[in-house]
Parts: sequence; structure tokens; C-alpha cells
Amino acid sequence: MIYLVGWLLVYYYFALSFFTRNYSRLLAISVVGILGLIAIFRGAVGTDTAVYERLASQAHVWQGLEPGFWLLTYLFSLIFDDPVIIVRLFSLLFTLILVWYLNRSNNEELFLLMAFVVPLFFYNFSMNVIRVGLALALLLMAFQEERRGKYKKAILIAFSTVFFHYSMLFALFYLWLTHESINFSFSKFRNFLILFLAVLTLIAFILINESYFLFKLSHYVVREAPSLFSGLSRLALGFVLLSSLFFTKIDKNYKYRIVGFSVFFMIVFFSLGIYVTPRLLDLVNFLIPIAIFRAYYRIQEPVETPVKMGLFMAGLAGAAGMYRYMLYESFWTPSPFLPYHTFFEH
Repeated sequence: MIYLVGWLLVYYYFALSFFTRNYSRLLAISVVGILGLIAIFRGAVGTDTAVYERLASQAHVWQGLEPGFWLLTYLFSLIFDDPVIIVRLFSLLFTLILVWYLNRSNNEELFLLMAFVVPLFFYNFSMNVIRVGLALALLLMAFQEERRGKYKKAILIAFSTVFFHYSMLFALFYLWLTHESINFSFSKFRNFLILFLAVLTLIAFILINESYFLFKLSHYVVREAPSLFSGLSRLALGFVLLSSLFFTKIDKNYKYRIVGFSVFFMIVFFSLGIYVTPRLLDLVNFLIPIAIFRAYYRIQEPVETPVKMGLFMAGLAGAAGMYRYMLYESFWTPSPFLPYHTFFEH
């Protein structure tokens, strides 16, 4: 099966890296490129692919979608009048962002992407939840710019993610909570101002797209989570990632903040028991390693082995969970992950 071939390529990369003691960017880019081809040339494959094709066929009308995503869809529609091609262009864009990230990555960022992000999220982000995928790929770019000391550019890219998926406001709030002291000293005024502007932005989006948000809210609330396993498995992945923190030299203040807020949000999202619960837990799991890496950069220490082991194990377990999801998709869709076929066969 082609999905298994993609995962095998990822772990073949790690086998070569282990024996050669070298993380090759070129080889990593090649692996991501091959996975990208799987996503770009797919037919009616990927749970929400059919939904996005329908939206792309109506690109001339704004239906309350995130403005950045809608604008790109509209621009693509001016060049191509085939919604199938338009949706595949987003898979291409997602792949190119990851390639750009890899090209400028250090060994730790490369490891984060190849050990955790790619095996756990690549298929889902490029073939299913496309808006979330683009937004989180951009968030990785913002994280990379912050590591390179380009803070203004990092902030600009980080806030641009909201225009591709509204849930990124939570992502930015979470990353702020896990790294900024909550006090009212004048030196922290800028941080509270940023938070205040983020809240105002969220309110503005809700007011402008009131009908869209009400529709989504009513749609998600009445639909239960696909299965109890889907939520529990994601909780387990989160706890694997967090448990590695207790074997590191990260300052206790950062440890308690990352663990405390992560566990809090995971419990809240799991207790909702609605259709989007697995996706909310996925978002927290994606953010945890970014928060951990930011803590290391703050103390100017290299990422330690326990954290890397946690990422590798979570990525491997997550890939197994994604494969299980492909085999047993819990609701009908006109574009399931299996059987895979290309759009030439469509």
C-alpha cells in the first residue's frame, strides 16, 4: 500500500541517519517530496477532499471561510477552472512550505519534522484537514524565524496563520501561556497588549462571520466524536510527549507551565466528546513539541535525548493510529483514504 511505502521511506531515512551519524537535509527533502506527490496526484482520496472540491467549485462566493484560504482558492480558480486541480494545489503548497522549512532547518528542527510531524500529520494535513495543515505549516515557519532571531517576521507569520484557520488563535494563546509569565508588571504590558489584540481579532472574526460560526457550532455539537479510542489515543500521545520533560534540564517554570496548560486543555477538549475532539487534541499534541523546543531555545541548550525519544515514539505510534483510521473510517465519505488512486483514474 502506498501509504505504508511513504512511512517506510521516513524510517529508512532515520536508519540511514543513524548509521551515517548525519541528518541529511537533501534526503529529508526527497522523502517529503515523494509524500507530497502521493497527496498531489491523489484522486477522490482523503476524508474531506470532496468537501474542499465542492468549496473550490464555488470559489467566487465567500462562504465564511478563513479569508486567507478563500483568497488563495479564488486566485487559483482564476487560473484553473477544475476544483480537483485547485485542491491539489493546496497539497503542493503545503509540501513546498515544509521543503522550505527543511532547507533552512538546523538538526533539531529537521528531527522534529521527520520524527514527529511527517509520520503523524503529513497525510492528514495534505489530504484531509487542508486548512489546518497550511496554518500549522506556517506556524512551523514562524517558530523557525523566532529561532533565527527574526522576531518581527515570526510574529507576522504567526498571526497570518489565523487567516488560514481560526483555531490558530488558540494555538497562539497556548504558546503565549506556556512561555510568558502572567503578571501585571509594566515590562509585560506588550505581551498583554498582544493578547488583547488577539482576543479583539477573534471577536471581530466571529461578528463578521456570525452565521458561519453558528452553523459550524451547531454542526459539531450534535455530532459525537468518532470513537472513544480516537480521543484516548491522542491523550496517550500527549502524555508521552509531556513525560519526556521530567528527564530534562529545562527550567522548572517552563516544565510546569507546559505540562499544566497542556493537560488542562487536553482534559477540557476530551471531555467535550464532540466530532472535533480528536482534531482539538491533535492541535494540542502538535503544539507541545513547539513549546518544548522554544523552552530549550530560551535557555540556550540543545534538545536532549529524552525529548527526541518521546517525539520519535509519538510519531511512530501516531502513524500506526493514522493507518488504523484509514482502515476503519468511522463515517461515510465520497473520498475515503482507501482505496488510494490517482486523479488520472478519477
